[in-house]
Amino acid sequence: MLMHNRLKKIREIRGMKQAEVCHGILSASHYSNIEACRFTASADTMRLIAERLDVPYSYLTNLNSYSAELEELLLEYEKLIDLRNRKEMEQFLSKYKHEFQYIESISQEYHYFLLKFLELVSTNKIEEAVTHYDESISDIDTTIINYKAYKNYLYASGLYNYYKRNYKESIKFYLETIDMDKSYKSRLFYNISLCFYIQGLYSNALFYVKSANDLYLKEHKWDKVADCYNLISVIHLEMGDLRKAEKYIQKGLDIAYLSSKDIEPKLYHNLALIKKDQGDIESALNNTHKAIKLKKSLNANDIFISYRLKLTIFSENRDVYNLTNTLKLAENCAKTPTELALLKYFDAQLNWLQGNYQQYEKGISKVVKVFLAHQDWISLKQASEHYSLYLEKDNKYKKALEQQKLCCLALENIKKGK
Repeated sequence: MLMHNRLKKIREIRGMKQAEVCHGILSASHYSNIEACRFTASADTMRLIAERLDVPYSYLTNLNSYSAELEELLLEYEKLIDLRNRKEMEQFLSKYKHEFQYIESISQEYHYFLLKFLELVSTNKIEEAVTHYDESISDIDTTIINYKAYKNYLYASGLYNYYKRNYKESIKFYLETIDMDKSYKSRLFYNISLCFYIQGLYSNALFYVKSANDLYLKEHKWDKVADCYNLISVIHLEMGDLRKAEKYIQKGLDIAYLSSKDIEPKLYHNLALIKKDQGDIESALNNTHKAIKLKKSLNANDIFISYRLKLTIFSENRDVYNLTNTLKLAENCAKTPTELALLKYFDAQLNWLQGNYQQYEKGISKVVKVFLAHQDWISLKQASEHYSLYLEKDNKYKKALEQQKLCCLALENIKKGK
């Protein structure tokens, strides 16, 4: 982002058109050439433009400056991000709001943008982080940033590509980060494992998560060790090895008291999945209940995923009574469009179990469209597969074929790791 990009960005933030900025100062064509970096404006002209945009004159002119004081603040900001102390981070940003508002040095502003992205990720504001990357980081000139900022750029780009589902690109950036800084190794091995896992490359995923686990064990980072045991278990579950899957969940539960509180409900949730696949429905439901109870005590934002598991168990076992009651309980936890659609899906399942086929068709046809629109491929596969079998039995072969095509589309995207 050179000076012309800084001009354009501020103008767009202000919601102004080029003609509004240059009115009474210079011609529209001349301003357009300045913003496109074809002409260099005089100092007097830049002062007038800065005044019109309501930014300090130095912000548009001192791009190659450097502030030692600001560098210290950036280092402190990064430490707080690593500590994940949200309260201290908020206090810090509030205290130094003025210092970060208009950073003259283009290289230091780049660094601030990168740290802002990592802060948003650390506080689980993923959509906001992705938007911030698109607007402020995607056009960074990496040739003018220092070593530490470039390392953060590689790491941030790995995370960004992960959230954008570009897993091969994500792995590439993670490996480049490790080449620069071996202290990131354990964290990035875990992230690389996630990328391979989502792509269905389970052997690679196991190699990297076990490598991460070995490093975390040496560092005595028990919350991370428990996280690794959890992921190892999930990978074995996907590979169909229920014995090993349960073994690693138990390992995680054995050290859960040493770990952060948020890992325990995840372990119980995944243990419920294992018990479900083993056919031990009572144990599956008990562990799902434990997961939900713990998540509620932590005010976790992923409670619905455990309710979904519970609803799936009751639906598959044709338990109309418990399916009805659990649907009512899950209503308060459904927040996103796909979660709300999943409630409608299980409501359709309830109608199907009760023989209310007209209501079933009406409900499931709507949720299939929602899952497709939001590219929730797992839910789309589940819903379209059920609907196509229903239509086939009802001799509605044309509609059944349409649902089968959607099911195939969902499967293709699941295999691609989307």
